[in-house]
Amino acid sequence: VRGESPETVHVDGWLLGLGICYDSSFPEHVRHYALSGADAYLLSGAFPLGRSDFRRTIYFPARALENTIYLVFANYVSQHDGQGYGGMSAVYGPDGQCLVDAGVTESGLAVLDLDHRRLSETREKLQMLRDCI
Repeated sequence: VRGESPETVHVDGWLLGLGICYDSSFPEHVRHYALSGADAYLLSGAFPLGRSDFRRTIYFPARALENTIYLVFANYVSQHDGQGYGGMSAVYGPDGQCLVDAGVTESGLAVLDLDHRRLSETREKLQMLRDCI
């Protein structure tokens, strides 16, 4: 069920925006969080194998880069009701680079310590977020 408004959580000095699956189709969703001061966007998903692979390789690095925000993506991997789900869980840096990934077809973890300094330095160099308002 769609929520009433975007939600954030504070964890160990980080402001985190929350999204699920289809939210990633809308650049405005991540932008809202970035403009609200979020450091990272956490996204859970159930993206099917094949049909959405290309979109994931575009959406997540782009959303991280255009908002200079960490993007943490956790995707279901396995079979459910005859549909395969393709992993590709990953963490993207605020410059859009994939920093760690958990692979495609096996269950796994993508673990990374987020770095406030990297976030600040990237936002100083790449000022798109500041210039868009």
